[in-house]
Amino acid sequence: MPFEQMNPFAKIEREHYSLRLLPGARDHLPDDFIDKAYEFALERAHIPPIKHAKTTERGVEGVNEIIWKMTDDNGHAFVLKLNQPGKMPEPDHELRILERAHLAGLPCPKPLGMMHIGSADFLMLEYVSGRSGQDIWEKLRDEGWSDEEIESAQATADRLIRQVAETYRKAIQIDKPWYIKDFLLKFAGHELKSVFPLDFERAHTFDPENPEKIRVIPKITTPTRKAA
Repeated sequence: MPFEQMNPFAKIEREHYSLRLLPGARDHLPDDFIDKAYEFALERAHIPPIKHAKTTERGVEGVNEIIWKMTDDNGHAFVLKLNQPGKMPEPDHELRILERAHLAGLPCPKPLGMMHIGSADFLMLEYVSGRSGQDIWEKLRDEGWSDEEIESAQATADRLIRQVAETYRKAIQIDKPWYIKDFLLKFAGHELKSVFPLDFERAHTFDPENPEKIRVIPKITTPTRKAA
């Protein structure tokens, strides 16, 4: 199904912002968010993103998504994700991919719509709990996991992520780089139980002749040695 033939948006225009909401989105947003989205966002502008770029002495690296968990006074939460135009052909590309996946019953956050402020577009999603796969093995080691436990969890992650990738490829003919940093992980004690895919900016039509990589253990780059 072409992306443009998916469900239509309900368009809402206000002085400082505009919203495009998918059917059912209102049920997942705070009661007054529709009419006070700009004020809602400004009040929470000080909240640190739950995922953001890291700056080191070598420059900006690591996570390159900027995502906020937005919580109202009643504890109801949803997610705002800043769109990065260089990663997708259209501002609503990721939303449409997620909509297809959600309608097909595949694991993914429920897409709610888009928010536009100034020159920025934000993807609106339901909030899903879990541990980010970003730097997860280093974190588990710091938490006292043994090498054997981490190796077992890595093997489980590889198997589960491959299952997710194959399901997406067969069900809706969608592929993407399947990196563990783009998944939420759920554990029971020192055992990995499930993985949940999140980021779909780079999703595209599946090419069986050239499938995307599946990476559970982050690629390690060797620092360039300076000439003597």
